[in-house]
Amino acid sequence: MSRGKPSSLAGEGGGRHSRAPGEGEATRATPLSRARGLRHTMTDAEHGLWRILRNRQFAQTKFRRQVPIGPYIADFVCYEARLVIEADGGQHADSASDAARDAWFARTVFACCGFGTMTFSRTPRALP
Repeated sequence: MSRGKPSSLAGEGGGRHSRAPGEGEATRATPLSRARGLRHTMTDAEHGLWRILRNRQFAQTKFRRQVPIGPYIADFVCYEARLVIEADGGQHADSASDAARDAWFARTVFACCGFGTMTFSRTPRALP
């Protein structure tokens, strides 16, 4: 056995003590990274609603999309009006978790307005 080589027990990368990104345990997604991912996978109804809300086209107010607020990610939020708009699909009908989300937003002084995606898809100009 020569002195310059590590023993076979050291294995590949035996000298490393930390893991490189993508190795070993999965990393937890942060709320911000989850929100960024949701921006790229918006539903057709969310895209339609975003076309109306973006660039201060709706009531001259600035909206942001897929924003982490507390434990939730709001579909659309206007900070100056303290308004959250949720474009909820059929899977959200009478959802207890959606009711909890809306109550949380109300406690944090955000008005929460939800639209069913089918309703919005049929009448996109039905916004108040």
